[in-house]
Amino acid sequence: DLIESYLTPHESGIKILPANLQPNMNDFINAEHIRVILESLRESFDYVVVDMPGRFVETIMPALALADHLLVITTPELSSVRNIKVLLATLKDLNFPQSKIRIVLNKEDIRGEIKRNDVETTLNKKVDATIGLDYKRVLSSLNRGVPLVFEYPKNSLSKNIDKMCAQFIQYEMMNA
Repeated sequence: DLIESYLTPHESGIKILPANLQPNMNDFINAEHIRVILESLRESFDYVVVDMPGRFVETIMPALALADHLLVITTPELSSVRNIKVLLATLKDLNFPQSKIRIVLNKEDIRGEIKRNDVETTLNKKVDATIGLDYKRVLSSLNRGVPLVFEYPKNSLSKNIDKMCAQFIQYEMMNA
């Protein structure tokens, strides 16, 4: 009930546990708190999505330990792909199951210099899903606080996101 009181509902039916509005309070949150929160959420919801920082800190370790899947999102930019390569090596060193890792290529531009197969070759891992690129609609969606898939449901990005979710859900059901 306590965790439920901190969740923000959305008209779509999802609920969000927002980040702390006072960053200085983050010092009081430890890995055990995160573990308890995530285990509680797993009991109440079919899916729990955790938006984690791009660096390793002690507090994210329970999220990794409890993860059924880890969606690693990258962009076709040299620095991003290089960071993901380091992340994958670190996860391997931590004995994180490689079969749980899914690579998502965001902002894919078929005319860009770095192609999907370049990303796959560099990471030595296949890209499981792509999202695409549409700065205008994404920015509009963000500024209005309305998810892209609701604001522009027929947009190719929305369709790619729906397809990606369906693909991951199907994979989950096949391996349940």
